Amino acid sequence: MNALRAFAVALICVVLSPEVSGAGPLVGEPPVEEGFRAFLRQFFTDPQFQLQRVRFPLEWRELVDNKDPRGEPFLGRDSRKTRGEWKHLAGPEYFRCKTSCYDLVTYDNFQRRSKASTERVVAFEGVDNGINIALYFRLIDGKWMLVRFINEST
Repeated sequence: MNALRAFAVALICVVLSPEVSGAGPLVGEPPVEEGFRAFLRQFFTDPQFQLQRVRFPLEWRELVDNKDPRGEPFLGRDSRKTRGEWKHLAGPEYFRCKTSCYDLVTYDNFQRRSKASTERVVAFEGVDNGINIALYFRLIDGKWMLVRFINEST
């Protein structure tokens, strides 16, 4: 009887644990937050959602042609985008897939778990094609927000 009672108590503890029930992480794990991968897919595919998840005025940096032929071919221009100036960022094609979808994920440990952080950078770095774009996200009040956009593509 005691063994059955101990088993029942252990089973209840496992079922009610935050990790199994979905209520949150285990003790010692990072705090519950909106999942970044799911957020990112919705960010790139849902224009209304994206508009809600941009912190305006948004820090914006892009390269512009340098009109001085003696200088560098491009100059960095910093500005701030307002809600009225915003245009939907569609992101890569694979975010719009319907079947056989996947995310390319790089981990820095064999447990395949991201470190607890309130900041993420999504970078699109081309191979010999001049693409160099970075989106800076910050977790604010439990929600991921785009806080900076840098396009240094040539």
